[in-house]
Amino acid sequence: MHYSPSNETDFTTDLNWNDTYTKPQSSEVFFESYNNYSIHEEILKDKIRVKSFKNAILRNSYLFQDKIVLNLNCGTGILSFFASKAGAREIYAIDSTDIIDFAEQTAIKNGFKNIKFIKDKIENITLPTYVDIIISDWMGYSLLCENLLESIIYARDKYLIPGGILFPDKAKLFIAGIEDAKYKDERIEFWSDVYGIDMSVFRKICLKDVRVEEISSESIVSTSCPVFEADLYVVTKDHLNFVSQYSIQFTKKDFLHALISWFEVTFSHCHKPIVINTGPKNKTTYWKQSVYYLDHSQPVEIGQILNGSFASRMNMRKNREMVFKISFHLGGKFPLNSMQMFQLAS
Repeated sequence: MHYSPSNETDFTTDLNWNDTYTKPQSSEVFFESYNNYSIHEEILKDKIRVKSFKNAILRNSYLFQDKIVLNLNCGTGILSFFASKAGAREIYAIDSTDIIDFAEQTAIKNGFKNIKFIKDKIENITLPTYVDIIISDWMGYSLLCENLLESIIYARDKYLIPGGILFPDKAKLFIAGIEDAKYKDERIEFWSDVYGIDMSVFRKICLKDVRVEEISSESIVSTSCPVFEADLYVVTKDHLNFVSQYSIQFTKKDFLHALISWFEVTFSHCHKPIVINTGPKNKTTYWKQSVYYLDHSQPVEIGQILNGSFASRMNMRKNREMVFKISFHLGGKFPLNSMQMFQLAS
């Protein structure tokens, strides 16, 4: 782990760290959303996402030859189909939603006979064998939203053979500052005067929501900083609720309206490592970028340093929703010392 743990006093004590900013909902909302075929259509049309997995598997078929593969959260089954084409001997495709029924029909239609589909959560079943490889498209918005990495950790510890392979196996989460006056006015400041009515109480609600948007690289006003890093071979469930310190330097004289986060994952076992990078300087993916709006527009100068802490936890009442806590500390002519809470649902 190469990101820097935060030592900011009282930033995440039990007394001031909770999920009171989030609403209780059943995790069934997540599973119902993944039954909707349109979401899977959107995922399959993300060429960066799907082709990265396809290339990682098919261009490294020697890793899959005669191997037993576990495909977690298989969805439409596309990764299982790639693994079958790569020469896997046996594939266990696991998913708890009804989409798996259509994945199984697709396998039959295309002659994939070595895939066993199981409709359940990996935690509820017992596989008859250990596996050589675990493949899963587990990444969510801001990397960890949807909490699917917990299932990877569980399956890794229970079923992956010593020396087995995880696809992908490395992950990093980054943040940077952006100027975003136009969209902040449209989405946040809009509530201050709605047809002559002061509806600013809604502004407070909107500020807590993390927006998932495509951000232009031209909007970036600072350097980037990693706030989370995971080696999937050693990461544990305890690592997924994290707090780290960050430091970014401004590269433009402008206004800071928000922080954004994005991630990259790596298939390091490939002959030539393959990386999916969801940053704003790369081609847009399904995940886009996550936007955390500041309460006000902050003037910044070239060379100024913004320091703070960045914390992330799963909502205890809704397992696939994330809660973030971010502090902001900036000196200079217009000093900033504040803390905000955010929430992000899948």
